[in-house]
Amino acid sequence: MGLVQTSILEAGLRGKVGNAVFVRTPYGVSVRDYVIPTDPQTEAQMAVRQRMRLAAAAWRSLTAAQIEAWNDFAEATGGREPGDGRLLGPSGQRLFVRLATKFLQVSPGSVVPRDPPETAFGGDAVSVSASGEQGAVRFVGSGPNAAGVVTELLLQPVRTAVSRAYPQKFRSQGFVSFSGSEVVVPAEVGGWYAAAYRFVLVATGQAGAVLPAGVVRVG
Repeated sequence: MGLVQTSILEAGLRGKVGNAVFVRTPYGVSVRDYVIPTDPQTEAQMAVRQRMRLAAAAWRSLTAAQIEAWNDFAEATGGREPGDGRLLGPSGQRLFVRLATKFLQVSPGSVVPRDPPETAFGGDAVSVSASGEQGAVRFVGSGPNAAGVVTELLLQPVRTAVSRAYPQKFRSQGFVSFSGSEVVVPAEVGGWYAAAYRFVLVATGQAGAVLPAGVVRVG
């Protein structure tokens, strides 16, 4: 990757030329190699895309009053930038799609809620720990989930026991309703895994923050 010194005529340079891609940056025009993105179309990826399609279709079916309610909800949730009035958080549409896709992930085939949640979701009082074993990760909940709340179990492969984990790179391993029991999740390969969890309100798709459950080694 390199930077190009632009002239007046080149100031608007962007896009693809041959095997090079020109991208505007704060430091000038960046030149990158053109790479065809891979699209393995795994079962998990196809499921994500289907949920996104269903969520987008649900948004298009909303009434004007419902859209206004979601925009009001987004503003109340994120607020606006002083001065120019820009939303600090996501728009009503993005917030709707985010909750709808999570709702469909928890409750496949159910009808997406058309109205915004009436209250914020504060998570649950359960704490979860994880341990590694041969070919699997064992999650243990400290107690039962509250009514209507499930725990999403998350894993992320890492290089070592002290490697950093990134919230956006965790992959869902499913949803459980803890009742003082343990849940064993198969791991595809051996090695180190960062384990985490978050709580989801089934009725709305509202999800809490990603919470760490430890870094474990799978034999």
